[in-house]
Amino acid sequence: MTYFLKLLPLAFLIFLSPLAFLSADTVILKDNSTTYENVKTLIQKSQITVTTKEGKTFTLTKSQIRKIKFDPVKWKNEKSASNEELLRVMQESLAYSELLQDEINQTKEEIETMRDEVRKIAGVAEEANENARRSLQLHWKSAGKSLLFPGWGQYSNHSEIKASVFLGLFIFSNITAYYTFGNYVQAKDRYQSDYIIPYVLASSNYGLNLYPMDRYIFINSRYFEGSRGNLRKQSNFHQSALSGIGVIWMLSILDALFSSSNINNIESTNEISYKWKFDFSFEPSIYNAIDKKEEIYNFTMSSRF
Repeated sequence: MTYFLKLLPLAFLIFLSPLAFLSADTVILKDNSTTYENVKTLIQKSQITVTTKEGKTFTLTKSQIRKIKFDPVKWKNEKSASNEELLRVMQESLAYSELLQDEINQTKEEIETMRDEVRKIAGVAEEANENARRSLQLHWKSAGKSLLFPGWGQYSNHSEIKASVFLGLFIFSNITAYYTFGNYVQAKDRYQSDYIIPYVLASSNYGLNLYPMDRYIFINSRYFEGSRGNLRKQSNFHQSALSGIGVIWMLSILDALFSSSNINNIESTNEISYKWKFDFSFEPSIYNAIDKKEEIYNFTMSSRF
């Protein structure tokens, strides 16, 4: 009778839902050595089917079971907790993905900024190279003008003071050379008339020979030395004047070639027609090939009337 009363709840559950899963927290066997916790049971007439949380299913006879504690099974809560954990992990992953995407975007912006800086530096370097090439071209052009006429290169570089100085020195040195050349010619004529011609007459067998040659030279030796010294002095003056012309010419060329000039000011007035007769240009042209690059220089000179 007592055993029947113990099985009455089981029979009642079987009558209500013979094929339904019941919630069971713990199934204890009669040997007291085996306990199944947090499982679902399906109670049938002669046996009970047990399903674990891991999905493992096995059957037990009713004679093996000592007691079943019926409590709400925790699978749903654990599943909900698992879903919440999964949702939390997904949210964290999404947040990390957004953070990573922000870092990627920031890195892209930094890379783009670096590229802009590199382009800017490359543009500055290219502009500097272009300015250097144009400056060299203008300097060669100015040097060529100074080669034709001292001071012309300085005038084309808008250095009017230098141009005036070189032009004034060049004119002054030419005038000096002209006058020193005249003095040299006069001294030479005087020397020839005072020394060479009387000496030839004195030593010649033809013409008048009023004095012996040695006596003539002895009497007029001091006078001859003064005439020859004056000739040497005038010759040195003339050579110095010619050297001054060469030095001024060379300094004008070197100053036009190596002195600094404002490229923008020069190019802004590049179309001005100067009052000089000749024009000079020295322009390199670039020849591009597949595997080489070389410069071809064009030397041109034109005149304007």
